[in-house]
Amino acid sequence: MQGIGVPEFELQRLAARVARCEEEQAQAVMARARAKTTLYNRIIARDEMTMAVSVAYQKAEEERLDQLNASLHRFLHVEKERLQVSQQMLASLETHVQSLSRAEDIQLLIHNQRDPDNMHFQGKALALLDWQWNKTQGDRGATIRRQSLSLLERRSSIEDGSFASPTSSSASTTTSSSPRRINAAVMASVAPLDSPHTVLTQTPMSAALHQFFAEDEAPGASFSEERDEELPPPANGDEPVQVSSSQAKTSTETLVRETCKTAGGRALFVKCLNRQRSLETKVKDQASFETLVACFNAFLDECVREDDIKAAKTAMILAETFYYPKTQEIRSGSSDSKQEHGNPPRNGCSHTKDETRRRSSLCADCRDYTERTSEELLQYVDETHPLLHGGGIGRGATRTYLQEEVKKHAIWKTPSFWEKALLLAIGEELQRTPQPCPWEELPSGVPKHDGLPSREEAVCRVHNIVFGQLGSFTLSMLEFEVPLTQIESFVETMCDAHELTEDQRFLLRKNLQEIFATLR
Repeated sequence: MQGIGVPEFELQRLAARVARCEEEQAQAVMARARAKTTLYNRIIARDEMTMAVSVAYQKAEEERLDQLNASLHRFLHVEKERLQVSQQMLASLETHVQSLSRAEDIQLLIHNQRDPDNMHFQGKALALLDWQWNKTQGDRGATIRRQSLSLLERRSSIEDGSFASPTSSSASTTTSSSPRRINAAVMASVAPLDSPHTVLTQTPMSAALHQFFAEDEAPGASFSEERDEELPPPANGDEPVQVSSSQAKTSTETLVRETCKTAGGRALFVKCLNRQRSLETKVKDQASFETLVACFNAFLDECVREDDIKAAKTAMILAETFYYPKTQEIRSGSSDSKQEHGNPPRNGCSHTKDETRRRSSLCADCRDYTERTSEELLQYVDETHPLLHGGGIGRGATRTYLQEEVKKHAIWKTPSFWEKALLLAIGEELQRTPQPCPWEELPSGVPKHDGLPSREEAVCRVHNIVFGQLGSFTLSMLEFEVPLTQIESFVETMCDAHELTEDQRFLLRKNLQEIFATLR
């Protein structure tokens, strides 16, 4: 350096700088080594911390899994026990469900929570009460007009002198002296001549039907005289017509068929048989019984053709009355039969007695329909109906009743007949108890006072009348072998149509099933 001319101090300065750089380099190497060592130590510490954390987390996770496993085992054990108990409860519930009866449960609910003021819907019942009131007023007005017209005719006849008593000549001589004695004489002379039973015995229909029956006994005749107000002998007599059986059958059946083509003829047929029921109900022989069956069928054919429900309904009752003894009864119990016919009932038939007793007890006044419960009404209907009362079950063992042959007619399988007959019977029952005033004038929400029922009591009475008649009709339908499904449909339809309570519906269903099971 000196050879090239560099000053010495410059060389010294450069050497010092080089030494300083070497020193700084050594320090940097040492700092780097220290930093490396520190980094390494920190990495080791981090790894150790990570390891410790991992071990701790793993331990915690293992403990958690152990607890979860134990909990799951406990849950499974509890659920298994719960399912076993649930299975037992479900088995018990299944037994109860299979034994459930919807009708009985609903009926129990209604019975436990019944509210008498709200049990009866009033719409249809009030409509029936309104019809009853209007019909009563119309019949009353017609009766007053007929009485007034009859009174005017009698006064006119008496004033003209053309209406004299045929029983005695002295009665005509006293007419000018006392009007009161004139009227008494006139009434005494007219009553026997205008008696409906007197006219009835003189009709060809009565004579033709009367020849089918055995001779009237004295007690029966005395009862007929007591009931019919001294029946005089008819013009042609009530003796049987002496003709052959085939001619009698043909002529009588033709007479009945031709006569029953009119409403008056059908009414006459029913009246003649109703009168015969008070005299004698036993048919004299098999041929007469077959002819009577043919006459009944001809009568029912005309009822179907003319839709005469009233006459057919009455004939249904009459068919339960007339009978012909079976052969075994004649052979084995002729003495009993003679004793029985020697002392006949005063009305000629036990069924007539049952019917009279039923109507007089159940339909005498509205008290029977308002104070009796539905159960009592239905029980009374069952006790008095010919099907279940007085030997109704098995009563054909010794007798062949006319009903056994007549029930084969198609009219009894017609639903419309039973519906119309029920409406007719309801109307007849309503007419037996006069209504004091229109339903809109009846008090509501107050108890009965001064003999005037409340509107709710009047509605309850109507529902009880419908209920009682419907129970009786179901028995009659069973008696005439109407299919059970048709009877059930009839009961449900009529209950809906007349808005009967659920309590009454349940009793009708239950009673029908029990009686059907008894008869089957």
